[in-house]
Amino acid sequence: MRMMFFLMAVSGAEASAQPFDLTECEALEKTLSCPLKNDGEEAFGSIRYAVVAIEDGRSFPWAEIAGEVEIPGGLEPGESIQTNFPLPKLPERAEGREIHYKASATPLSLAWVDDAAKIAMCWNVGSLSREALGETVLVNYAVDARGVPDALAINADSPNSPAAKQAFEAARRAIIRCGARGGLEGGALEFSGTTGIRKLE
Repeated sequence: MRMMFFLMAVSGAEASAQPFDLTECEALEKTLSCPLKNDGEEAFGSIRYAVVAIEDGRSFPWAEIAGEVEIPGGLEPGESIQTNFPLPKLPERAEGREIHYKASATPLSLAWVDDAAKIAMCWNVGSLSREALGETVLVNYAVDARGVPDALAINADSPNSPAAKQAFEAARRAIIRCGARGGLEGGALEFSGTTGIRKLE
């Protein structure tokens, strides 16, 4: 099976770094290994990626995978690192076809991103009622050694009204979803439908 590999940098709301020059990627057995250089003016600590397996003339991709790659110590301006992006698993009937891999990569966290910014990506305020959007709830949560939150140790400071309880449940779901991969610090967050999420010291 002949495979072609492309990796492009895309811009996003999370990043202000310059686009990556990722033209020298090498396809390994299960990963795409690419040199990554920070040509921007700010450091970042992780990369959001997406890799799609496509075939010319086909309406739908054969497979895709997305996720985040953390960079221990972050990547300061001017620094370079070799980064591996996983390839998606192809179905058996794709064997022998000319598959092209297209991928995108975006700096996710600049310098240092606290739990509030990470959890905000999973906070679905669209599910809240108008009354719940007007609530502000303080949520305490604990994490294990990997930074994964303990679902049984997430609680709020007296969410008594139905609207406050609804707001708390949305906050709780966001902490669990965005913390599933680890990397959280734990502590207390303030969730407000009008001002967003704020990490409390």
